[in-house]
Amino acid sequence: MACGVPVVASAIAGNLCWLQEEDVNALFFLSDDDAALADRLVRFASDRALGQRIGAENLRRAQAEYDNRDFLRRYDTLYQQLLTKS
Repeated sequence: MACGVPVVASAIAGNLCWLQEEDVNALFFLSDDDAALADRLVRFASDRALGQRIGAENLRRAQAEYDNRDFLRRYDTLYQQLLTKS
C-alpha cells in the first residue's frame, strides 16, 4: 500500500479487515479460485486507470493512517493515560 501500487489479495479475514473495500483498496479473490485471481490480474493489466486509482488511494491511506509521527503520538497518549491511572 505504501508504495502506491494496486493490490490483489485473497478474501481472507485479515486481508478484508486491513484492506477494507473491493475496488477501493484492492481486488479480492477466493483463496481456492485460480480463475478469479487471473481475472483480477487481467483487470489491472487491462485497466490502467483502475490500478492507478487504487494505488493512489492505497498510498493516501498508508500516509494518513500509518505515519510514524502519528504512531508515536498515539503511543505517547496511551502511556500518559496509563501513567495517570497508576
